[in-house]
Amino acid sequence: MLTKVKILAGRAGLLAAMTAAVMAAPLPAAHSAAGLADLGGQWRGTGTDRDSGSEQPQPVQCQATNRAQGDQVQIVTVCDGPNGREEISANLKIDGDRLTGKMTRRSPDLPFAVSGSVSGSNAGNRTTFDVRALFKTRARVVVAVQSAQSYRLTVTDPEDGATLMNVQFRKA
Repeated sequence: MLTKVKILAGRAGLLAAMTAAVMAAPLPAAHSAAGLADLGGQWRGTGTDRDSGSEQPQPVQCQATNRAQGDQVQIVTVCDGPNGREEISANLKIDGDRLTGKMTRRSPDLPFAVSGSVSGSNAGNRTTFDVRALFKTRARVVVAVQSAQSYRLTVTDPEDGATLMNVQFRKA
């Protein structure tokens, strides 16, 4: 589901995401909120991460815990890489094909936790949402559900389109 999402004020202003934190959230349109329970549980992922398009992608390993109950989804993702540990948490609400909520990012490079709002939509096996904070969109997150056992999280910078995070998750 949602995983690491670089939001708000990171080294370059975002981790983009939400994997939801942020972040990140496999919420395929073919599933109702109750169908999210199929993607609940523990997940492990590997991929790359960077704070801006001008940096080189760094390898990361992530763990996500996803819980769904009714139209509510909770996600906590922790990613470790050369730049340290980062935690993204999200509380989301699903209303038909719309997604809203809040994401929070905690990281050693931030003096305090940073939060932002989430809004997006589901289309087929893809969920796309934006993370907004400090009056602007900080990250665009796409979660592509490949099966009940895997999904891919991609976070991009909405200003220049650079891929900031690309992680493949598998059920643990």
